[in-house]
Amino acid sequence: MSALAGQAAVYIAFRHHNVTDEFVLNIDNIAVSAILGVNDFDLNTFTYYYNKDIEVLNLESSNVAMTSIEIYSILGQSVISRSLENATESIDISSLNNGVYLAKVNIDGNFKTIKFVKN
Repeated sequence: MSALAGQAAVYIAFRHHNVTDEFVLNIDNIAVSAILGVNDFDLNTFTYYYNKDIEVLNLESSNVAMTSIEIYSILGQSVISRSLENATESIDISSLNNGVYLAKVNIDGNFKTIKFVKN
């Protein structure tokens, strides 16, 4: 389905077969988005950690400045998207609810997807 990312309209059908009793299946808010991790860069050049005390996600790249970050909920909803300019960045995540998040970090056209837990 990732090949459909960027399309104006995508139609998807869900079917079930060979059942004797049928139930209604409601599906809502289906989204097709870009792949979160392509052109991964070497993890040795990138580190991150979550500072629980001040609710900040710290990012460090040893080689080159980061250009952007997108943070997604575990359901795939974009919750933070911002440009970056430095090799060391701190992202305020105090507005996020506790839970699991995925962050897509862009460094010079290469992407790394990281998972972190805010608690």
